[in-house]
Amino acid sequence: MLRSPPDGAHRAAELSPARGEFCPLLRVGARTGNYRPGMKSTDMTRVRRFQTSIIATCAAVAVAIASTSPASAVATSDSAASDSIETALSRVESFDSTLLLDTHVTDATTIIGSSSHLGGGAVQIPSRLSDGVRIAGDTQIGVSLPFDEKAEDAVALESGAIAFPGSDSSNVVIVSEAGVQMLTTIENENAPTRFTYEVSLGPGQRLGAIDNDVVVLNGDGSVELAVAPAWAVDANGREIPTSYEIEGNTVAQVVDHTDVNTAYPVVADPVWIAPWVYRCLLGIGLSGPQITPAFASGTIWGGLGSAALACVRGR
Repeated sequence: MLRSPPDGAHRAAELSPARGEFCPLLRVGARTGNYRPGMKSTDMTRVRRFQTSIIATCAAVAVAIASTSPASAVATSDSAASDSIETALSRVESFDSTLLLDTHVTDATTIIGSSSHLGGGAVQIPSRLSDGVRIAGDTQIGVSLPFDEKAEDAVALESGAIAFPGSDSSNVVIVSEAGVQMLTTIENENAPTRFTYEVSLGPGQRLGAIDNDVVVLNGDGSVELAVAPAWAVDANGREIPTSYEIEGNTVAQVVDHTDVNTAYPVVADPVWIAPWVYRCLLGIGLSGPQITPAFASGTIWGGLGSAALACVRGR
């Protein structure tokens, strides 16, 4: 009669996807447990000790496989990257709470890979950054973020922002009722100084500048989308020189972070003001040069009160 292996052997087998098939020694150990006529008790003792050593070896192998599985490695990596990005954003908020837009969701997982309907339009956030962010008002405009081919898939942060971790730099997207903030966290001095946003334009549209503000212009010269002035701060809250450059259908944010006094990570951004909000604010008497600096400084809502809120809500 074949003896059943001890409970430990069952537990070791259950640790493997093939219930012990990864470890043929278990089957060898089971076969050595056969009682044969004439076998002395001392022989049986040695066999059981041998079985025990085999079980221990297989269990150790199973634990090692489980602890080094790709899924576990990815989860740990994502968690570490997310924590680093969240910490960088928290520092920025502690230096100046007006620099970051307030997210319109508490659980960012609900908007990854789907559209968020806001006021007079919608914003679509991809699960893979290479698919780009889409802002839809009267027309739909797509924005490709820097180094999207090197970015990991979307990760929802506790703050409600959405991160796309990278190596030397990462992208973060905040969807607000007023627009979309596309942040870059620059991890070290090896990161580039130029971060390019390629804009997919509709028929007749082009990128341009009005009073030093980056805008998307319609064929009739009206503004479809505007970008708030650039800013960048390091880990000590020191302002880092930054500016926009326009070339064709791309907007590049140049961040001069290579100074020896720079403390990393550096956080930089453009805020893409929602088309329906921008047009509404123009309609209540503001000019473009008044609107975009107000977004950058966070004073837009305090200065306009209920009128600004009505614009955000598409009313």
